[in-house]
Formats: sequence, structure tokens, C-alpha cells
Amino acid sequence: MTEVLPEAPKCMMTRPILSLAMLTGTCQHFLDNALQVAVACIKVASQAVSTMPSLFFFPILPFIMTVCLIVYWVVVAGYLYSAGTITAKITTASSSTALTISVIRYNATCTSDLICMQS
Repeated sequence: MTEVLPEAPKCMMTRPILSLAMLTGTCQHFLDNALQVAVACIKVASQAVSTMPSLFFFPILPFIMTVCLIVYWVVVAGYLYSAGTITAKITTASSSTALTISVIRYNATCTSDLICMQS
């Protein structure tokens, strides 16, 4: 009688492992190229900033100017909001037409002569 040796198990994971290794190698190749480009860009940018340091500080000036504009806008809007309701009335004088602008505030009418009358 001859003895039958058991058959060696076939490894089912060989193809996926090799495919994954090839995919990883390809991705690593493209990532290496991208990293080299990124490093080169940073080197050139650092050279530009070292030769012209004003490039680093320039964005601060427009930012400060924008903040000042917004603060000014808020202050003017607050003054306009607190002015009350503005009404314009055209009245006729004895010989010509005159324009009277009244500001109604807190149930009082103030004319342009700064005389306030309770309504």
C-alpha cells in the first residue's frame, strides 16, 4: 500500500495580497511625485517671503481697513436708526414754496428750527 500524502492547501489570499501591494506601490509613486512638487512650492514660497517680507504683512492692512469700515457702518446705521421717522412736508409761504422737514421722535414733532411740539 502506498501512502497518500495530503495535498498542500492552496493559498486563496495570494492574488488579493499581490493586487494590494501593486496598488500601494502605484499610489506611493504618485504621492512621492505630489510631495516633491509640494516641497518645491514651499521652498520657492519661503524664498519669496525671505526676499520680500512685506508680502507677509500686507494682508493685515486691508483686514484692518475692512474692520474700520464695518465699525463705521455700524455706527452710522445706529445713528440713522435712532433718528426716528423722517417726514417731508411741502408748505407754501406767503410768496414762495418752502420745504419743511420734520423728525417725529417719541410722540414729538421736531422741525428744522429745533422746536419740538408734543403731538
